[in-house]
Amino acid sequence: MLAHDYDQNVSRRGNTHQFFGPVSVYPTRDGFIYIAVGADKQWGNIVATPEFAHLACDKYQRNAGRMADLAALNRAIAAVMQMRTTREWTEFFHALGVPVSRVNAMRETIADEYVQRNMLTAHDAQTDTTIHFPAPVVVTEHLRANHMQIKFPPRLGEDNEKILGGLGYDVAALKARGVI
Repeated sequence: MLAHDYDQNVSRRGNTHQFFGPVSVYPTRDGFIYIAVGADKQWGNIVATPEFAHLACDKYQRNAGRMADLAALNRAIAAVMQMRTTREWTEFFHALGVPVSRVNAMRETIADEYVQRNMLTAHDAQTDTTIHFPAPVVVTEHLRANHMQIKFPPRLGEDNEKILGGLGYDVAALKARGVI
């Protein structure tokens, strides 16, 4: 909707936001953290702290000024963020009312209780291979009833007899003629 309001095309921006800043992922002492400053008041809360007081200047007071100098601002924030752990920064930004989230590594994401409980699996008996899929947004009754297991994708022609036979075709004749 903001793209319509500002008459701009929405484009890919990585971890940043097209209209608000700073919004990005920053390295911490032990990982990464995502912060999203969507209001000038939030920015004011940040620069009122000793950690970020050096960024309290007129050009950054309003969102437009921060967006105009976003690359330099992101570098300055990144330098400060490396001084503390992710947990410390999460508590810090929560206390200021700034949206913040730890950025998990893939192994941490996979180890998450929700992901583990809702991860889909498919097993191929022919190769004894099991593959895993991310948890779906909506877990259906069908998935629950099947213990979050789905059918392994069929190989080319694997279901010919079932599908074509079910449609009334003479599968043996089709094979004999080299059609399938």
